[in-house]
Amino acid sequence: MDIHGEAVGLAGDLRGKLGAQHLPLRDQVLVALRTAIINGDYLPGERLTEDRLAEDFGVSRNPVREALRVAEAEGFVVILPRRGAVVASPSSGTVADMFAVRERLEALA
Repeated sequence: MDIHGEAVGLAGDLRGKLGAQHLPLRDQVLVALRTAIINGDYLPGERLTEDRLAEDFGVSRNPVREALRVAEAEGFVVILPRRGAVVASPSSGTVADMFAVRERLEALA
């Protein structure tokens, strides 16, 4: 195989991999938002404004707005009419379910 053939083969191999790793800005903000909520950087009941999140993540408000909609669907935030987004507080039923699952998983480990 000649040098030109190797370069074409290498470029062909990388083309699918590089494109597959690109995440839209909304998804990057969503991952960062989820992580911040899980780590306790944003506490349950805390109000999240688009301006504040845009500043925290270094992006415009548009990807933040889109990420908040997805985060609401996943249960990480609650969007209240005319008040904005608030970090969701787990219900007592959710906490009980989490402990029940953990109890069973620990027995298997």
